[in-house]
Amino acid sequence: MDVIICETASAYNRDFSSWEPCWAHEPSIRRMGWLTISGITDVWGWELLRSLTLQDCESGRPLYFIAEQVFRENLVLHIDGDLAYATFDEYAPRYQDKPGQRPQLGRAGRVLRRIEGRWRLVFSSFLSHIPGPVFSPLFRVTANGNVSWMNDSAELVVRKGNSLSVVAGRLCANTAATTKAIRTAIRDASKRDNTLNSGRISIPVLLEQADDVVCVCWVVTEGAGGGSVLVSLNNLDFVLDKIDAAAALFGLSPAQRRLAEHIASGHDVVASASLLGITASTARTHLQRIYDKTGAHNQAALVRTLLSIGGPE
Repeated sequence: MDVIICETASAYNRDFSSWEPCWAHEPSIRRMGWLTISGITDVWGWELLRSLTLQDCESGRPLYFIAEQVFRENLVLHIDGDLAYATFDEYAPRYQDKPGQRPQLGRAGRVLRRIEGRWRLVFSSFLSHIPGPVFSPLFRVTANGNVSWMNDSAELVVRKGNSLSVVAGRLCANTAATTKAIRTAIRDASKRDNTLNSGRISIPVLLEQADDVVCVCWVVTEGAGGGSVLVSLNNLDFVLDKIDAAAALFGLSPAQRRLAEHIASGHDVVASASLLGITASTARTHLQRIYDKTGAHNQAALVRTLLSIGGPE
């Protein structure tokens, strides 16, 4: 464990002299992992790993993680002669985290071999989901709806309190019925994330708003395998695929499709017209024709219809 802890701390502090002795200097070593923000990394052999790590340590970039505050849970450690392996959950606080914010969770595995009386790493793996820049409100919640993290946009939504709020640590909507719908979706998504080789799932839940604005709450599996769920408000990324399918099914014109996209992203007709560079009158004409094609009679029914195409996945 001294070697595992030292290797991680040295890497986070960009201390090459402390990091280098933690590894076996052999062509067969391997370091592989996956990060949301950078994808898959897979490095074979000591020479390449040494070169890349030295380059990183000399880069001069600001430190990202607070090495001294890293902690681990669910440790499994097995030693058999001169071979050992460890698996664990690792929480690494970041310098940009706010006070009291729980660090991001990563899963990790290590294989070590005892060489000339000293344990050295021969294999390292890690998985870590850190949401990238998301400008729409984003919450991370547990299976029962407890909020473990939120971004700045989500904090603003909570302060306003007109769509989503946090009560006794749990995510709530503006009505009891919608709160129940969101929590049901969270439980369903969490169960899906806890299955082997599960696909991603996104569930839209409409929040009750004024007649001219439709607010969509997206419940999405995080894909980290631990049952945690992401909840996002009016997130365009989740809207696009649904709108594409609906536009094909209902025969929406390109102009009608673009308007439907903005309506489903939480904009009213006037705001959508401004974003599209058309008059409000033209936007209302497009909207009426979309109603005619879909059979919807108001924006809430329209968004519900558009986002239901193809099911929740």
